[in-house]
Amino acid sequence: MKTMLVVLAVVLLAAVLTWRPAGVNFTLVNVGAQPLSGVTVRVTGRDYPIGDLAPGETKRLRLSPTGDSHVELALAGGRRLIIGSYLQPGYRGSLEARVTADAVLTVKDEVEAGVY
Repeated sequence: MKTMLVVLAVVLLAAVLTWRPAGVNFTLVNVGAQPLSGVTVRVTGRDYPIGDLAPGETKRLRLSPTGDSHVELALAGGRRLIIGSYLQPGYRGSLEARVTADAVLTVKDEVEAGVY
């Protein structure tokens, strides 16, 4: 019985030490010479308004879609930039996009499926 309690304690400790909350840490960097105006980050079921992004500025937020999703930037004037990463509820990790007012230049995708 004592051995079983020790094993259970070790398993619970390992679970606590490795647990990460669901959601993807998203970093958006404006690497262009022009500001990005009226930026909203969109995933299925949720919008994250972040406002204006000056040249060289970085914004960070946590994305939690409610269904199958890609990441999209909605900009002032109806323009859109598609980040293109695939997310689902429960996914974890990080995603970084370097953009200008006209294009997505690079995406660093370190997103992984989570355990529900």
